[in-house]
Amino acid sequence: MYGDLELGFTKKGRLWYLQIEPVGTSVSLPADPGEHVHEPLPAFPDLVASLTEAGYRITEEPHPYDPEVVWSRVARSGMEFRQDPDQGSLSIHLSAMDIYRQDNGPAFG
Repeated sequence: MYGDLELGFTKKGRLWYLQIEPVGTSVSLPADPGEHVHEPLPAFPDLVASLTEAGYRITEEPHPYDPEVVWSRVARSGMEFRQDPDQGSLSIHLSAMDIYRQDNGPAFG
C-alpha cells in the first residue's frame, strides 16, 4: 500500500514510527491512489555530507536489537540510517519514543 514506506501507529492512533527500507538504489513512495513514485536514494556518503553540512551531528552506534549492525544517527532527531553492505541500499528509520510511551505502545503487535 505504501511501497517501501512503513508506518507505525500507537494504540491511540498517532504516528510514532516510520521506516524506509528499499531494495536497490531507488525508493517507492505513495503517490496518487494505487500509484507509486520511484525516487533515487542518495549515496550514503552524500547523505552524511549533506546532513553534516546542514549542521547536524552524526554518530555511529550499534543498533540495540542487533549490536553487530552499526547505524548512523542524527543527534536529537530520532532518525537513524545505515547502508546495507549486501544490497547496497539505504535504510532510514525515524521514531518518536515520547509519543510511543505516552500512548502505551503500538496499535498492533
